[in-house]
Formats: sequence, structure tokens, C-alpha cells
Amino acid sequence: MSKRRGNNEGSIFQLTDGRWRATISLGYRNGKRWRKVFEAPTRREVQRKLTKALGNQQRGIPIAVARQTVGQFLTCWLRDVVKNSVKPKTFRTYSDLCELHLIPGLGKRPMEKLSPQNVQAFLNEKLNYVSCPHCNSRL
Repeated sequence: MSKRRGNNEGSIFQLTDGRWRATISLGYRNGKRWRKVFEAPTRREVQRKLTKALGNQQRGIPIAVARQTVGQFLTCWLRDVVKNSVKPKTFRTYSDLCELHLIPGLGKRPMEKLSPQNVQAFLNEKLNYVSCPHCNSRL
């Protein structure tokens, strides 16, 4: 049985200094092939990272090529995905929500470190912040 991996399964190899490296193909952009590289001291660790990335890719979760912040991602998402797929009023609404709330609150956080706990803390902060000044009840 061959140890060779199939198409779209990534690759794993050992570097000359003993570390292990895995790569995953992210397709082509502007005629150039894009890949994400993972490194770890052991093959098992790099295999775990590769498996997680492949699972995310199959679920449609974008894999960050470089260190990208939530703000950068939202800006690109609005420009490249949303603008051409929704009506202008909807685009303005999404854009306003991103610029007034999401980017100031979560925009500086790296995409790789964004977790459900971060999002929940952001939502809790927003819910506690939006209250009626006259009666102290939430709106």
C-alpha cells in the first residue's frame, strides 16, 4: 500500500532540521497557486493541524493564508462576496453593521484566534450597553 496522499489531501514531509511540515492547496489566485503551510516538531502534531484545516475547508470555513484580522476579513467579505450578491439597501445595512459594531469590537483580533467565546463576550457587551437611559431596561 502506498503512503502517497491523494489529490486535495495535502502533503506532509520532514524538513532537514527535523521538524515536520504540512501543506494544503487553497486553489489559484491571479494565476498563482496558494498554499497554507503548517509546521510542528512531530509528525503527529502536523497531521493534527492538517486534518483540522482539511475539515474546515470541507465545511466551507475559510483558511487564513496570512495573519488576517477580523476587520480585514469583513472588509474583503463585504467587497468581494456581499456587494455583488445582495440588493444595495441590504449591502448598506451589512456595511453599516460591520463598520459601526463588528469592526470596532472584534476587528483587531486575528481570524485564527477568533473563538465562540470572543463572539459571545462581544454580544453580551453589546446587549448590556444598549439600554434605555430613562428606565435602565434593555431595548
